[in-house]
Amino acid sequence: MRRSTRGSRAGGVDYPSLCAAVSRRVTHEEAELAIVLGGSGQGEMIACNKIRGVRAGLAYSHFPVDPAGQQ
Repeated sequence: MRRSTRGSRAGGVDYPSLCAAVSRRVTHEEAELAIVLGGSGQGEMIACNKIRGVRAGLAYSHFPVDPAGQQ
């Protein structure tokens, strides 16, 4: 799922529903993982974590991402 949010402040992107749709694709095994980009990323992370079975994390560099992907 790709959606451009360019100019989102003027157009108004409903990120909670976008995050829910992306998260459901992961939980329904339509995708192995997802990367969601946003302003600060905090709202997107919270919205993704509201979907049962999803564990979303916030990362500003590759350092916190590497251990987060290991289980």
